Amino acid sequence: MDPQKITKAVSLQKTITELSIFKERLTEHVFSLERRMLNEVKESSYEEETKKVLSLLIHKHLENMEEDLYFEILKYKNFLYGL
Repeated sequence: MDPQKITKAVSLQKTITELSIFKERLTEHVFSLERRMLNEVKESSYEEETKKVLSLLIHKHLENMEEDLYFEILKYKNFLYGL
């Protein structure tokens, strides 16, 4: 097997592993951010209905952020595998 291809494959696998670790850290950060924001809403003086709507919006927005991040990383991984 070609040594350059082996080196390239190892390098790509390392990059993909780093991307996976990065995604996990960002996911943890998103969940932490969501908890903090939801706690702030709970402790606010808004009416209960407003709190429910804000909580739902926060959750949905952060869920969409996480999904977007997942697909961007997946797209990048597929690009790397195609090299």
